[in-house]
Amino acid sequence: VATPTTTGTKYNRRMAGFRLATAFLASVLLTLHLAVRHSQVPGNVSAPISAQSKVAPRHVARNAWRGLNRRFCVDRRGVSRLLQRRAVESGVGDMETAPPAVQLDENGMSPAEAAAQAAGSLGLLIGASAIPHPAKKHKGGEDAYFYRASLNGGAMAVADGVGGYAEYGIDPGVFSRKLMLEASTKESQIAQVDPADVLAYAQENTALPGASTATVLQLNGTTGVVRYANVGDSGIRLIRGDKVVFASEPLMHTFNCPYQLAYTRLSPFAQTVANATIEDFSVQPGDVLVVGTDGLYDNLYDADIVEIVSDHTQDRTSSSSSYDASKTIARALASMAFSKSQDMEYLSPFAKTKRAMQGPLHFRPAQGGKPDDITVVVGIVSSGGSPGSEAQVETSNSEWGEAKAKTQNLLKGVEELEASTKRAVAAAESAGLVAPPPPKKLSEKKDSSSSSGSALFTPSQVEAMDKAALQRALQKLGLPSSGKIVALRQRLLDYRQ
Repeated sequence: VATPTTTGTKYNRRMAGFRLATAFLASVLLTLHLAVRHSQVPGNVSAPISAQSKVAPRHVARNAWRGLNRRFCVDRRGVSRLLQRRAVESGVGDMETAPPAVQLDENGMSPAEAAAQAAGSLGLLIGASAIPHPAKKHKGGEDAYFYRASLNGGAMAVADGVGGYAEYGIDPGVFSRKLMLEASTKESQIAQVDPADVLAYAQENTALPGASTATVLQLNGTTGVVRYANVGDSGIRLIRGDKVVFASEPLMHTFNCPYQLAYTRLSPFAQTVANATIEDFSVQPGDVLVVGTDGLYDNLYDADIVEIVSDHTQDRTSSSSSYDASKTIARALASMAFSKSQDMEYLSPFAKTKRAMQGPLHFRPAQGGKPDDITVVVGIVSSGGSPGSEAQVETSNSEWGEAKAKTQNLLKGVEELEASTKRAVAAAESAGLVAPPPPKKLSEKKDSSSSSGSALFTPSQVEAMDKAALQRALQKLGLPSSGKIVALRQRLLDYRQ
């Protein structure tokens, strides 16, 4: 008489054999199905199956089989979904969720490129709005931006100064404003310059204490392709009709701690363009591009942004109405984001993300908007030959000229600060140091004698410290405290040297 254990083992073996047989049959049927479908693609109806189409289904089956041992015994019903997803990944599937392939015309052009050529060019009609944090209104906030409207192309950018530097007596807005002025200078020098080169130039030429996130976007009016470079948690939304068809991803060390650009000779651990996200996407006449700092995206969901854009746009393909619409949308988005940031009963995107990190049993779940500086730049893609378009571009750029003059006024005396920063860097480098010692926090300046040597640990002390102790020591020095424990130890040792 078989024991229950033996019976169960035999049953499991029979079920395993049944599952493998079922999986094999499913893969064979899928291979045949895909081979038939691929041979009936429009344009190949009367032609025999090509060598490529013969190989592709077998490739699909092989990819599917690689995952069966891992997935099938856990969820039999997931086999068909797994095989179908593998088919999509191999380029011969037809899932509804698969991104549609770009259809090229007889000249090998995408729809966006064909539209741009038919219209002569694509341009951006741009409007902007900035609302500073109430506590920072007296100094104009800590965000900055620039843009260049054009009938052929265009550019948009935002920056958000890192607020933590205020604890050291440094105005974070000075760095972000100078960064955007330098970026504007570089972008205007060449008709088509890579946004990554714009950011690299701006970072190298902003010789100031501080740091900032940054996003730079440029449209090629001939091809209809947008390229952007992003460092940090500012970002982009591309709205077509009533949908967000593209959204950039933020670059973060940890929650609410974004990647940051800084003057690398002063802050050698800062991020650079090498850490940036650089991507391309195509646009069409009537598309709306929204570029904003985290003050926008921490307080408004994508659905809110789409609703506001739809409420304030009619005929977006006409240049005669695009500029007014872009300015109106920018103001509406900034106003709504500011209103939500002051609402402590609102479950903002920032609070929702924080709740997910807190867990369901947290005694005080996050709630409310996130008060912050809010900067929004909106560009509407338009075809270049519309009546009145030149006047709209001139009006748009004149408004940026006024904003630029105000920014330059806020930066009076920055040349002297840059000169002193460069002198300090040169002195440190001549002494063999990685960088000048960081400034002390305002709260620590009164008691500098008690803390003057406490941060210079011996190598053996650094080796014995755990991650929390290393982070506290780095924070006390004003150095970045994120990363693996090996990097934290090396950072503290470099500072000691």
